[in-house]
This record gives sequence, C-alpha cells and structure tokens, in this order.
Amino acid sequence: MGNYNGAASSRFFADWNLQQSDANDDFWLDHQALSARAWDLWRNDPYYHALIETEVEGVVGPEGLRARSLYQEDDSPDTDKTENKHREQIDASVRRATARTRLDAGGAMTYAEMSEAIFRSAKVVGDGYSVRVWKPNRPDAYQGSAWRIIDSARVSNPSYGPNTDRLFEGHQLDADGRTIGIHIQKTHPNITRSAPSSEWVYVPIYGPDGQRQVTHRRNGCRPEQIRGLGSAAPVLLYLRMLQTTTEAWAIAKRIQASYALMIKTDDPATASQGDRHGALLSGKVPIKPGMRYYHNHDSVEPLNFNFQGNDYEMFRNPIIEAVCAAEGVPYEVVLKRLTKSNMAASRAALLTYYTFCRREQNRQIGSTESVWVENSIREEIARDRLIVRSDDWDEITRCRWLRAPRVWPDPHREAQAAKAWIDMGRSITSVFDEAGFDFEDEILQRARDDKFMKAQGVTIATGTTIAGAPLIIAEPPDDPVDEPAPEDQPPPL
Repeated sequence: MGNYNGAASSRFFADWNLQQSDANDDFWLDHQALSARAWDLWRNDPYYHALIETEVEGVVGPEGLRARSLYQEDDSPDTDKTENKHREQIDASVRRATARTRLDAGGAMTYAEMSEAIFRSAKVVGDGYSVRVWKPNRPDAYQGSAWRIIDSARVSNPSYGPNTDRLFEGHQLDADGRTIGIHIQKTHPNITRSAPSSEWVYVPIYGPDGQRQVTHRRNGCRPEQIRGLGSAAPVLLYLRMLQTTTEAWAIAKRIQASYALMIKTDDPATASQGDRHGALLSGKVPIKPGMRYYHNHDSVEPLNFNFQGNDYEMFRNPIIEAVCAAEGVPYEVVLKRLTKSNMAASRAALLTYYTFCRREQNRQIGSTESVWVENSIREEIARDRLIVRSDDWDEITRCRWLRAPRVWPDPHREAQAAKAWIDMGRSITSVFDEAGFDFEDEILQRARDDKFMKAQGVTIATGTTIAGAPLIIAEPPDDPVDEPAPEDQPPPL
C-alpha cells in the first residue's frame, strides 16, 4: 500500500467501493429512482420543499432575472447617443416579447414562472429543458417564437432504445460527444411506456436559421457527464430517515394522548359486539382517542404507555442542517430562523445565501435565459423592427442582468456601505444592481418624482449628493410609445 490511509483495505473500509464509475453510468443506472423520490420529497416533505423554494425565491426573485442591453458598436468605452438609443430599443423589444405570458408556448406561465420551472427542475431532478417553437398566430403574440418547458422525463431514446456512442438518454451526440439534438417523447413516459404508439420528436440544438432552439440547464455535473442528477441525491437517505422517524414519533405521541381502555373478554357475544363497532383489537385496528378495545380474557386495564421523545430535536436538527449544508444554503434562511440569531450571525447567513444565489443565477443566465433574450433580439432584427449598425452578435446581445433584490437585517448599514463603495470609485450601476435595483430606472423615476413634488409644492428633506458630487436631476423623457404588433407575420425564421 501507499502512504495514504484513505487507500487502505482495513476492516474500516471493507464495504467502501474502490471502483471509479463513469459519470454517465451513474446517471442511467440511478436517475429514474432518484428523480421519482426527489419529486415525491418536493411534493410531500416540508423541509425539502422549503429548501428548494427558498432557492427559487433567492435565485429567480419575484420578477425574474431581467436583462439590460449593453450594446456597443465599437471598442470605445464611450457610449454615444446612437448606442443609447439602440439599447433602449433592444430593452423595449425584450420587454414586449416577454411581457405577461407571451414567451410561454402554452400561454400559461410568465417569464418569471418559466425561469422558476427550469431552475426547480434542474435542482430536483438534474435537468431543466426548454424548446423553441414557432407559433406566430397565438393570442397576444408579439413575436412568432415561443418557448416550451419540457419535463426532463420526456427526453429519452426513441423506442427506449439502448445508449450508444452517438445516443445517450435522449441526447444525440456527434463524434466529439457534443449534444447536437434531443429526442422528446410526445407524451409523458408514465402514460405511454406500455403503449405501442409512443412517438418521439427530434429537435436539433440549432435550427436552420442558426438560432439555438434547445436550452439545457444541468445541475452540477462531473466531467463528461451529459445529463445532470438532482441535488437531493446525497441527502435522500437522510431525508427518508427524518420522514420515517418523524412519523413514528407522531404516532407514539398520538397513542400516548389517546388514553385507550383495554377490556379483556372471553365472552363471544361481547367480542362480536366489539367487532361490529370496530373495537375488537387486532393488528389492523387503528387506536383512536376515547375508544374502548376488547381482547382475550375478562378484566379491565388502562393502557400503560410511556413515551417521552424529548430527544427528537437533537435528531432532527442535525439532519436538517446537513441537508441544507450539502446544498450550500444556511438552514437559518430555509427555516426562517434569522430572528433567533444576533445581527452578525444573520448577516453571515444571508451573505452565504446570496453568494449561493449569485452562482446559481450565473448558471441560469448562461444556460437558458441569455438564449431566450438573444432569440427575441434576433427576431426583432429579422423583422426590421430593430436596426443596428453592428454585425457582431456578441456585442448586439451583450447584457447586464438585474438580480433578485437583497434584503439585509440593517438597511441603514447597507446604505452606508453602498455610499462607501461609491466614494471608493465603484460604479453606481453596480452598487444598485447588487441591491436588485436598476440605477437608470431609479434616476428617471426620481426625476419624475421631483418634478411632480415641485408641481405640488412639496419638499422632502433628503441628501443631495452622491460620492461628494451634486445630485443632478434631469427632466424625465417622454414615455416611449410601444409599436403595435404587425398583423402580417413574416415566414418562419
């Protein structure tokens, strides 16, 4: 043996696997069982449901992740009037395309709800898919393109065929192992697995127009892993133990609180009467409060049941903490217990939580939402509703993203910290972005507010400087008038 104790073969490691499996083998061997159990936990386990929804709340936020154009026509850091105008037009186009439920092919989910569905699916089962469809005549359509969220269970090999070097769990691969398309079962496999008429649709990652038409958000994966596994995989056993122990604890407490009376009898008539009233004690009879139960010989005995269960919290809390720690979210945030901590502890927990949210937001934007926004911009240009001078798509579609608002236990302290950052030279836009606000929108709204208050003769005593410079109040521009959607839609892109 070498010098590492962890490589030893002593009795302490006798049951520890020494074979390194392929990441994709892990998926196809285990994902069905893991996915079914994880969705069941999300539906029925309050702790796991709270964990996932706390992540959704912090990553997506109440309004969803919103893009703001950073369109640039050249390498100059200066932004001229034309570029600003194009940025406003790009932002307006994206807002129109994603307003209400327009982006959802089914017309049911808002942009934020679509984001939530992708993120939730990726976290619970490992994969979140959306597919672009062309539906120009749907109600309230502004663009012909829409996106449909796909249940990851529908992505599978046609006719449930075996995996090969060019096909893996619904992903069509090229010679380099890169996904070039996915196979989608038309109906959910639980409905059609036994039906001979099951059909699959093949959707290439890129359409004939060169635009991406499939997005795939995976949960954290090993190298070369094609599909993801849910974040609950390492903690399913812990959560199951917590479920069963909690159930046993609750049953014991119910029995203790029932004060059942046991009447032993050899009289067949008495036993028969007890059987008619559901009071003949057997293995299948549930013990209910206030009932009398009959069995065996004549006598009357009170049920002597002594159960304390005072150590339940000592069992429950470490499991909850471990489950939250595995995901990287402080349990105080998940259980809404920040009020039981001091200010420093609450701030540390929130900082950890916001760091987690920032990382997941970047993954969500890179895998999915940047594709949705780019598709909207490309369609506007194809329709000649948006004219830009640049032909660099990276510059045309470059955006900054407004994240979910951050809430801290001491807002005054955070305002002081924000001013300190600005005094040190940090951009006001970045400081506002971190708080979940758009600086440009806030300045325009402040100008409107000041103009309105001046007209009403109202004065509010507030600070008048930012970073030592006078606060410049600009006249608000006229509200842009949205162009109506054209009646005649162009042919598919």
